[in-house]
Amino acid sequence: MDQVKIGQFIAECRKGQGMTQRQLAERLEISDKTVSKWECGNGLPEITLMLPLCEALQINVNELLSGEKLSTDDYSRKAEENMMKLIQTTEEQGRRRKRALTGFLFYGIAVLAMMTALTMMLTPDDMWRVGHYLFEPVNLGILLGVLLLFLAGSGSIRLLWNAFGIAAGRPEENPAVLRSALAAVRFAGDTLLYAGLFISLFYLIVMLHSMDNPAAIGPYLSSGLSAAFYGITANLLLLPVKNRLAAQIREKETIF
Repeated sequence: MDQVKIGQFIAECRKGQGMTQRQLAERLEISDKTVSKWECGNGLPEITLMLPLCEALQINVNELLSGEKLSTDDYSRKAEENMMKLIQTTEEQGRRRKRALTGFLFYGIAVLAMMTALTMMLTPDDMWRVGHYLFEPVNLGILLGVLLLFLAGSGSIRLLWNAFGIAAGRPEENPAVLRSALAAVRFAGDTLLYAGLFISLFYLIVMLHSMDNPAAIGPYLSSGLSAAFYGITANLLLLPVKNRLAAQIREKETIF
């Protein structure tokens, strides 16, 4: 969608109806700042606002999305184009959901396999000690420290905070802001995941060098699993935030 063209068309139709931005905003029960963003090409109307907006401007949805008045012949052609974009968007959403489900299943199976192997290798007394090490706060503190360090170094702390606010329901019309927020969440998730796996690898290497001391194997193994567990869990917890932001971006940039 050409947001600039659509914005200019909205402004043209609004002026043609003799309305100010404030009057149009009041009719749609939104802020005049939102209307200004549309007309400046910095965002598109949400789906729920399209029909009321078209009614106020006395145009149809195809004309709104095309950014111009349409003749009878153009109307049919544009309707087909918009329908194809809708199908493409729906298919992409389906692929995203499938990838997310596959990721959940993969992580779940991996954790289950590790826990099963651990149960078979250790005695009940060892399992108690493993539980103590598995949920040790040291690895969690290390992961959070690494995350804060990387976020500060990349200047993404404010962006990540902004992302949680948007995901919690704070309205944001600018797709550029949404993209920056989504990038910050992805960066945080990747940092936690890779840091957890790196720490796990470190514990694994130390454990391999301590094979002559069987008493040390359990603590090192459980500490490694702890780091991986925290990294994977944190990444999974961020998935709903990623999906919500991605959905808002698709809604504003590829509505049809």
